[in-house]
Amino acid sequence: IVWYVEGGREEEMRLLVDSSCIEVRGMERLGEIEEGLERLYVDSFRTSEFFMRMFEGMGVDVREKRCVARHEQTLKDGRELEGFRLCHKGDGVVMVKLLYEVLRGEGMKESDVERRIESLRGEREDYVEKSFSSIVGSGSNGAIVHYRVGEDTDRELRGGDVVLIDCGGHYRNGTTDVTRTIGLGEVGREEKRLYTRVLRSHVMLSRQSFPKGTTGTQLDAIARSELWNEGLDYGHGTGHGVGYVLGVHESPPVLTKKGGTILEAGMVLSIEPGLYFEGLYGFRVENLVEVEERGEGLGFRALTCVPYARDMIEVEMLSEADRLWVDGYHAWVWTCLEDEGLEEEERLWLWEMTRPLEVVG
Repeated sequence: IVWYVEGGREEEMRLLVDSSCIEVRGMERLGEIEEGLERLYVDSFRTSEFFMRMFEGMGVDVREKRCVARHEQTLKDGRELEGFRLCHKGDGVVMVKLLYEVLRGEGMKESDVERRIESLRGEREDYVEKSFSSIVGSGSNGAIVHYRVGEDTDRELRGGDVVLIDCGGHYRNGTTDVTRTIGLGEVGREEKRLYTRVLRSHVMLSRQSFPKGTTGTQLDAIARSELWNEGLDYGHGTGHGVGYVLGVHESPPVLTKKGGTILEAGMVLSIEPGLYFEGLYGFRVENLVEVEERGEGLGFRALTCVPYARDMIEVEMLSEADRLWVDGYHAWVWTCLEDEGLEEEERLWLWEMTRPLEVVG
């Protein structure tokens, strides 16, 4: 058996295969395929259209088979999962400091926030580099899903703005990816209601248990159902796999309308529903989670350790189960971060953000 992989990864794959029955070659050696080859297995999810057409033109029996090594790579062992938990605690400190500054800062522009993210993470000894280009979108810029700050678009943050911050880092013991949407000063009732709908979608999936054999497509629908009931939806996936100090987007596990991969214990994914209104604002709430054993089935365990935007939550819109989950999550965030070197004013702010939600009436 000959296994063709991306150039430069041959040795890595040989270690994963550890078999005398398989020869690993780089993709650049495809031209050496012997005449008379009858069957070729291809992972179409990771193979370009160019190569697919080339294979079909060879008169070979082309069959679909997902890459075994990639699947094994997504299943983190105990040491890797513990690394994820530790790096998310440190990243939680970074995010608390950042959110505290942004909510109290004056005259900050989107680019200032982006630079501050990198500065705060860079102060940590275990930080390597950002896991992707940060997204800081205020007002109408937040409605652009993959927005990047530019000279002509760099907005000053103003009172009443909805601000979406999506960022992450590679640390020596794990990778983070977190999105928080916040409101500066007095934010309108409609904005709060839309934020709460997105939070409900996020929470509904985060607290969901499911049987083994469940696919990402099935779970994607759970997150969207809250929004579908209101005639709303979002155009991106609900979640993606995350590598261990590797790519922040790791296939094959995804939570999408077409994410047919079966989820297994040890996988790490994002849960990130959103809503976007062109010319107005955007909302997204994202945590990373690990898939864990739960009774006879599976469930999600939170990794991201950052409070939600408490001032944006319309508590009466949450079910009791949703509210109790948020309270439990916030209690966990406080326990993780209260003694992690925050300044006193930051610590007091975190306490305020993580206290139990109050039900009016």
